[in-house]
Amino acid sequence: MSRKSRKVRRTAPVAPNASTPAAEQCEIRGTEIGSLNSSQLELDYSYQRPTEPERVRSIVSQFDPALVNLLKVSARDGHYYVFDGGHTLAALRAINGKKDFPVLCKIYYGLTYEEEAILFAKQQGNAKKVGIPYKLRALEAAGDLEAVDFLERTRRCGFEITPGARTVRDGNITAVKRAYDSYKQLGPDRYEKMMRLVKETWNGESWSVGQSMLGGLYEFYKTYGDGILAAFLVLAFALALTACGAGGDRVERFAEASPGSGENIAIPGYEKLDFTAGKTAQTVSFKNPPENACTFVLTLTLDESGETLWTGEALSPGEAFTRITLNKALEAGEYPATLNYDCFSLNDNTPLNGAEIQLTLEVR
Repeated sequence: MSRKSRKVRRTAPVAPNASTPAAEQCEIRGTEIGSLNSSQLELDYSYQRPTEPERVRSIVSQFDPALVNLLKVSARDGHYYVFDGGHTLAALRAINGKKDFPVLCKIYYGLTYEEEAILFAKQQGNAKKVGIPYKLRALEAAGDLEAVDFLERTRRCGFEITPGARTVRDGNITAVKRAYDSYKQLGPDRYEKMMRLVKETWNGESWSVGQSMLGGLYEFYKTYGDGILAAFLVLAFALALTACGAGGDRVERFAEASPGSGENIAIPGYEKLDFTAGKTAQTVSFKNPPENACTFVLTLTLDESGETLWTGEALSPGEAFTRITLNKALEAGEYPATLNYDCFSLNDNTPLNGAEIQLTLEVR
């Protein structure tokens, strides 16, 4: 179908936000809402994640044509690249079989490859959240200075970050969010020194770059900095791991109930959760300490894909979840994950400050 025969609604170019870093600004030179044939649409996997068959099946099973979102498409170099809506496109193709079909799209003109990758990395709203490994790959392709520097320093230390890799192997960082947070919080040079210490001390073995190890080492390095002897750091950290064991309930951090109030909320923390492979029903011990004056709403997500595994109903003080049902069963392996605490006042359900606990799911 030619562009002349399509009914389209054009919008004016959008000016970049002056407060946005230069590496993240995209000069959108024009957009239109229009229909493209499905045969014209492509995905650029040099910066994008692959589509997930399970997610595609889920979209197909719940398909409602009235609720289909616009695909966001970049008209670049004579091609139409979908940078937001790849799973929706795959579901539409599954529904239509081998037939071509029209797809309503928001078409962006004038984007460079780098700007297109940035928009993919910054997907929000109804789009499936882009996991940290894929986001970093897209930002690296876009030339984002922070992402490029983080990945270069990580590689110089002898480590890799592989999007989509669930296999635990030496030299591959699975706790990517924890590593990236360490880079941003410690600073580039101290992060690199920390990772060199991990490589030189434990030769990059898989357990040395897991969630618990990187998190604990970050806390030591943040506290003692460059002045601490590597030998003492290794010994102290080993003793700390022995003392705290393999995880379990404990008070890990506090969140302010409201700015300046001085009232604290006790947030139980976990280093790991033991799950059974191939099952959605799992035994847990997610508690709201009785001294809290708020309810918890807990959400468990996978760091790599950003997928939500479970969200609980409001949990009152003194109550606990002892069994939960995941949105999907997991295969055996280790999965970096985040347990998010949203807190709400008992009096009027006002949102309070919450917390995020980074942990490892050990699935056997």
